[in-house]
Formats: sequence, structure tokens, C-alpha cells
Amino acid sequence: MFSKILQLYRLRDSKNLLSMVDFQLSFLLYYACIVHTGLLILSVVFLKPAICMYYFVTLMLFLLSARFIDSKNFFIIYGLIYVEITLHVYLIYAFFGVSIDIELYYIMLIPVGCYVLLMSYNRNFQRFFIFIIVVINAISYATFKIMIQERTDDLNITPAYKVFLVYNIFMAYGMATLQSYFFLKTIMRKFSNLKEESNEFKHQANYDALTNLYSRRKIIRCLENALDQYKSNKLPVSLCMGDIDKFKSINDTYGHNAGDYVLKTIGSILKANIRKTDCAGRWGGEEFVLLIHSDLSACYSRAEYLRKAIENCKFQFDGKEIPVTITFGIAAVDDATSSVGSIIEKADKMLYIGKEGGRNQTSGI
Repeated sequence: MFSKILQLYRLRDSKNLLSMVDFQLSFLLYYACIVHTGLLILSVVFLKPAICMYYFVTLMLFLLSARFIDSKNFFIIYGLIYVEITLHVYLIYAFFGVSIDIELYYIMLIPVGCYVLLMSYNRNFQRFFIFIIVVINAISYATFKIMIQERTDDLNITPAYKVFLVYNIFMAYGMATLQSYFFLKTIMRKFSNLKEESNEFKHQANYDALTNLYSRRKIIRCLENALDQYKSNKLPVSLCMGDIDKFKSINDTYGHNAGDYVLKTIGSILKANIRKTDCAGRWGGEEFVLLIHSDLSACYSRAEYLRKAIENCKFQFDGKEIPVTITFGIAAVDDATSSVGSIIEKADKMLYIGKEGGRNQTSGI
């Protein structure tokens, strides 16, 4: 049993071998086995044959449950735990004449502790199930308290009772602690997953999936911020738009995989050769955009450097060398082009002039 628990603990984070829910369930069931092993030993020590038989049968049931039942049998597991705890409380009361309210209170915690098992069901079912169980638990608790009030015989506070009471309280608190730990861990994991999903969505919105450059949406936001800085402090801002020359011919001649390779390689070149304060993005298709926080002259120098780097780069794909060049059109933000639309339109116009002028050049100065 102990080796099995250690094995489960080692596998607790393994998604391929054991899910988190199955791990928690198995761990709790084996914990119940340990608890009832101790109760069985105590019943043997204090010569309580009826209790001894009950704990032996219960121990066997928990061992079988831990061995063969998984989270798909949720109702069987819940029913077994609920009935066992209820019978245990009644049995202790019948033999010793005193109730153990801590265990009755623990029954109320089971719906919360079993939340990890309810996760595979829809939200309406979860609410309905917990509501029904809370009502049943309340009725059970009230019934038991009424029975206690009806009992008039003297309490039998024996050493055996004290030992059983202390052991039950510690074990019940231990189970409640485990349930709470698993419940909180599950909640925290859900929050962590939501945060990861949120970060992933942000990355998808801000970055192009193929080139890992900024997306068109992100570039526009960067340009809006740069324009605000220009209007406030007259800080120089320039925009550089690039278009791969005869990209359709590359796709037709070498295939679309080769075209994707060219796009990714150019993206890497652009990203590696701009300052941290500048921005590089994929505008769409084979078009790229550079936001340079410098005047037009510095932007031209940077564009020419990148153009030559791309021209001199050896694009090798499937054993074939692909000749690649790019044309840039540049424009500087000024009082006449102080909006996102106007600066993009101007840079695009310069790009068109460069294309018409023979390609593989930087136009705009």
C-alpha cells in the first residue's frame, strides 16, 4: 500500500500516466485505507469484535476502490465515502454513547472536496449536485442530533472511547486537510491555466505566427504611440515598408514551403538587425513594416543595410538556392502626415515607386 502511494506521488504531475483528478482520488482512497487500518488495529486491541468486523470489511472496500475505481465512477465513490462515514459515526455512537460531531461536520465538506471529481461535468450539474448533497447532509445531521437528544442512558466514557475519539479527530482533520489542499490546488491550477491561455491569446494577437514578428494590429498600436510622442515632444519617427520582390514566382517555382521559409528567414534578419526601441512586423502576405525612432536619413541607412543583408543572404531550401531581394519604401512623420493612415499611405506610395523603378532598392529619400 505504501509503495503504491509513493508511486502515485511520483506520478502526480504526469499527464500521460495519470491525470491530476485520478491522482487525487487514488491518494484520498489510499489515505482512507490507512485510516481504517489503524481503526481495525484499535478494535482488535480493545476487543470489539463487531467494530473489528466492520472495519475489516470497510478496509477491503476501500482497497478495492483504490485499485479498480477511477474518476469515471464518481457516484460510486461518493456514495461509498458518504455511507461509510455516516455508518462510522453511528457505530461509534452506538458503542460508546457519544457523538463525534467533527466527522458529521466533515460530511458537509465532501461536496467541496469532491469538486475535482465534478470538473468533468457541466456547471449546472455541479450546482445541482452540490445543492442536493448539502440538503441530504443537513437532514442527516439534524436526524442524528435528534436521536442523540432522545437517548437517556449514561455515557460510557472508557479509555477505549478516548483513544477512538482522539484517533478519529486526528484522521478526520487529516482527511479534511487533504481535501482542502486538493481543492485549493485545483482552483489555483485552473487560474494558472486561464492565465496561460490569456498570455497565449495575447501572443497570438500581438505576434505573427509564421515569422514571430509583430502582427499588423500590434504595429498599428506601436505607430499610434509613436505619433503621440511626436505630437507631444516632436521626437522623430519614420516608417519603412518592405515587399519581397517577385514572391509569387518564388512560391510557383520552389513551392509554398519554400515561400514560408523565405518569410521566416527575412523575419529573423529584420528582428536581429533593429534596435530594441524600434519595431518590426509583418504587415500581411510578403509585406513587412519597420517602425524606426529616427529621422528619415537614419531610416534610409537602416533600410539599405537590411536590403543588402537580405540580398546577400543565401536562402537554401531542399538543396536549392533561392535568389531573394526586397524593396523598401520609407516615410517620416511630420505635421502633414501625423496620422496612422497618412504615414502608412505615404510609405506605401514610396514602396510602389521603388517597385516601378526596378525593385531591390529603397525609395523615399
